[in-house]
Amino acid sequence: MRIRHSVLSASLLLVILALAGCSSSGGANTKTSEKQSEEKTDEAKTTDDGQIYEWIMFDYMTSESTIPKLEKVWAEDVLEKTGGRVKITVQSQGELPFSGNEIIQVMADGGVQLCSINGGYAGGQCEFTEIPMLPYLVTNLDEAIACDTAIRPYMGKYLHETYGVTEVGFFMYPGQYIWGTGTPMSGFEDLAGHKVRTLASTQSDFVLQFKGTPIALTWAEVPDALNRGIFDTLITSAMGIVDSHLHEPLDWCYLANYGPGIQYILASEDALNSLPEDLRATMMECFTDLETRCREIMPKVDAEYLERAEKEGDVLMIKPTEEEMQKSKQAAAAVIESYKTSISGDVKLALEAALEAINKVNTN
Repeated sequence: MRIRHSVLSASLLLVILALAGCSSSGGANTKTSEKQSEEKTDEAKTTDDGQIYEWIMFDYMTSESTIPKLEKVWAEDVLEKTGGRVKITVQSQGELPFSGNEIIQVMADGGVQLCSINGGYAGGQCEFTEIPMLPYLVTNLDEAIACDTAIRPYMGKYLHETYGVTEVGFFMYPGQYIWGTGTPMSGFEDLAGHKVRTLASTQSDFVLQFKGTPIALTWAEVPDALNRGIFDTLITSAMGIVDSHLHEPLDWCYLANYGPGIQYILASEDALNSLPEDLRATMMECFTDLETRCREIMPKVDAEYLERAEKEGDVLMIKPTEEEMQKSKQAAAAVIESYKTSISGDVKLALEAALEAINKVNTN
């Protein structure tokens, strides 16, 4: 498979630059060993207050992807906003010796200070993040805000007590569609017998409803696995497809938006707490700025990259019938009901709170 480094389209780059006002970034682990302190140079390590904070931000996507590129623009703005006191290096999966499936524990161990992670990847470390990944549960920003607000007290307590990590922002990921090679899908029953790459365990449960075989892979593993025939169908965004040039080998896209889910921005509490109070306040403003940028750009990314996949990759776009969407939503309801029976304690309470909050949004 031919993999090339991609660049942001001109229109999306203009949007990113237009949104670049304050950078939203976050705290970092500023615990510095004696050896590191000795290695500091006056030029690289001192500012007016004598301290520069050097942090790593991990993004689970590969380096050529849109979101890490946006975060790198934002990190440059953070450096300016903080007067050079906070230097953030954005690194992606494949550039560091760990994956998104373990990143929260890595943060707890002081390996990185910030991360941008899809809820599906984080679910094995923090089950609360899988709630917004339930099929069709979160379909727009209002529902996402209601869901996150309901979950955050429970999730925040767990992240704090277990990892010393805090959520400092979130945004909706672009739509999740079904992509494949060979004979195009005409309905969800066509998933039967296919090997389907999935992100979250709830996506796997959804695929099983239609007798497909789910294959859980990180995004960094996807291009090679597709090339080797490990799977022939996948659920993911147009952004991920185009950024990795997978619209070249793929033949079709079934436009059933499974539900975007949520991408979380997490920060080390040690990192945040080690900042001087004024700098910490500035960084919290910057987190909000990153959240705002991503919320504004993701819908544009979704629409533009679907169009690019069709025009540049000659991907056949298939719109499901209303009857097929009803089948899909019935399967989704079964997944949610099954999920309810598999959870307990605060996770169950968080799901109940999320369902109630989303229902209020849709009935008001």
